[in-house]
Amino acid sequence: MNVFNFEIKFEDINSVPDLLGMLNGIFNCPLFSEVTLKIDLRTSKKMIYPEYLAILIAVVKYLDSNACFTKITYIAPIEERKKNYISRMNFFKEIGIEVAEPFNRHDSTGKFIEITHFNSENNCTISAEIVKILRKNLEIETSVLSLLEYCFNEIIDNVDVHACSPIDGYTAVQNYTDNRELRLIVIDTGKGIYETLINNGESIHHGKCSNNAEALLLSIGKGITNGKGQGNGLFRTVEFIKNNKGELILYSGPDFICVNGDELRVFSGPFWQGTLLFMKI
Repeated sequence: MNVFNFEIKFEDINSVPDLLGMLNGIFNCPLFSEVTLKIDLRTSKKMIYPEYLAILIAVVKYLDSNACFTKITYIAPIEERKKNYISRMNFFKEIGIEVAEPFNRHDSTGKFIEITHFNSENNCTISAEIVKILRKNLEIETSVLSLLEYCFNEIIDNVDVHACSPIDGYTAVQNYTDNRELRLIVIDTGKGIYETLINNGESIHHGKCSNNAEALLLSIGKGITNGKGQGNGLFRTVEFIKNNKGELILYSGPDFICVNGDELRVFSGPFWQGTLLFMKI
């Protein structure tokens, strides 16, 4: 049996690419491999962000779908509030670890979305919940809010319609009132943008790009679709991020787009199977 070991230290994670670097090669694990994940959740940072937890959950679910034997060990944060937060965001539950919860679970509607699995049965509900959080926590004009609702409907629906993801999709949203920011992630482990948009004989853009980075840039263009849907979800989202000095990472395959304010750059990095969209507003 093939054996693979990965060590994740939250103290050393400052960005999504940092975490993916620690997971580099995990999508190359063959069927029936033995995979050990050592997760050290201790960190001197004030916050543990949900996007990192969601990524780890997606990886574990992918390994399960690939018939791997996954062994998870973890070191909990020293601070009780951090451990409780991780638990409240459904991290332990989703990776199959039972922990006691010395707190009451209050309704999260309009406040945050714990790490949540979605598919065709609940994707409309997820989009509506995201909009509720935006409406409650951000000062956004009604017209802009309607635009964002359309964008999130498109983005969430893309996972169901295009991704062919063995884990479906996962999302998490958290508002931070002290920092006046909202963080959101939508993630899958499907075919990825290049395979869906370019290397797909049924796509109207079949063969238009020579590499993955070009496909990523094409995907955020106006009206870009593989023939299903209007194709403006990513385009409008990127424009909103630029106009509102936010941050966006669109990761698929070995490349990712980073939008920071009105600056857009493309980078190569550790491979991600599928598509990962992270936003900070």
